[in-house]
Amino acid sequence: MISLFVKTPTTLSILIFSFLITLTPSLKATTLPFMSLSVPPTVFTISPGRVLFTQVVPPKDSEAITFLFLPGINRSVLLEEEAIKILISKGYGVVTFNFSTQPLSVALLDRDVRPYFLDNELALKDFAEETEILAKSLRKNYGMKKIIPVSLSYSGAVSIFLKDFPVVIDTSPMTSNAAAHPQADILRKSVMASQFFNPFFGPVIVRSTLDSFYRAHWEVQVASITDQFGISKIPAMVEGYTMMSRAAEDFSWLDAGVDVQGKRIYLIAENEAATLKENQLTTFKELDPKGSVILFKDSGHIIPFDQPELYAETLIKVALEAFSE
Repeated sequence: MISLFVKTPTTLSILIFSFLITLTPSLKATTLPFMSLSVPPTVFTISPGRVLFTQVVPPKDSEAITFLFLPGINRSVLLEEEAIKILISKGYGVVTFNFSTQPLSVALLDRDVRPYFLDNELALKDFAEETEILAKSLRKNYGMKKIIPVSLSYSGAVSIFLKDFPVVIDTSPMTSNAAAHPQADILRKSVMASQFFNPFFGPVIVRSTLDSFYRAHWEVQVASITDQFGISKIPAMVEGYTMMSRAAEDFSWLDAGVDVQGKRIYLIAENEAATLKENQLTTFKELDPKGSVILFKDSGHIIPFDQPELYAETLIKVALEAFSE
C-alpha cells in the first residue's frame, strides 16, 4: 500500500511506502583565499595527500542534531547556502565537506604534496569511508552525538555504503548512474562494445577513451570552480573528477550488493529527470519498503537551492521524528 499525504499550505507531498514483503585524522583551520566563502574551511587530514575541505558549525546544544552534508559532484552544499543558514540560526549543527578528489579539497594540499588519489584508485566505498572517518572525528573533537548524513545527488551513490548511522537522509540520490545520465551511459556502452574487436588491447583503449571523455568534460567544470574560488592545481583536480566518474561507472543501488543501513528518508524532486525519478522509486520500493519518501513539488534536481526554506524545514521535521522513535 502507498499512502500519499499532502502538507498545506506548502507544496510538500509525503509518500510513505508500506509494502508487505589505522588512520589518525586531524582538523586544522586554513586561511587559503577561497574568495567567495564567508567562513574559512577547515582542513581535515585523513592521510598524506588525502584531505577534505570541511566547514564546521557545532550545534548550540550538545544534544542537538548535526547535519553532515555530503557533496554533489558538480557543486557542494556550503555554509553560505540559504538552507544551511536557516539550520544554523535554529541551533542545529552543520558540517559540509568535499571528498578528497574534489577541487576544493585538492586546493588545500601544500604545493609539494602529491594528491593521494593520483597513486591510489578510489571507489564509492572509499568515499563512504571518508565520510565515516570525518563523523568519528566530529564526535570525538566536537562532542556531536547525533549526526545525520545528508547526501546530495552523486553522493547518494556513496550513502548506500555508509554504516553505523541510525538515520540517513538522501536528497535526489543517484540510485543509478545510467538512469541519471542515460545518454552518457549509451556512449560508454558503445565504447566498451568496441573492445570485443580487439581482445588484447581493447580494454586499455576503452579505458583511455572513456577517461579522455571524462577529462574533457571536467576541464570545463574545474575552470569554473577555480575562477570562482581563486584556487589552482587544475590538472590534479581534473584527475580527481575523472576518478569520481570511473567510480560511478555502471553503478546502481540494486546491484551494489549491500543492505540499506539505518532509517532512511528520501527527498526527491517532482521535476527530476524522468529516468532517474522512475529508478529512484523502483529502488526504494525494492530495497527499503519501509523508508519514507518526500516529494518536493515544483522543484528541480537540486532541491536545496530550488526550495531552501522548505528543504531546511523538512530536514528538521524528519530528523526530529526519526530520533524520537
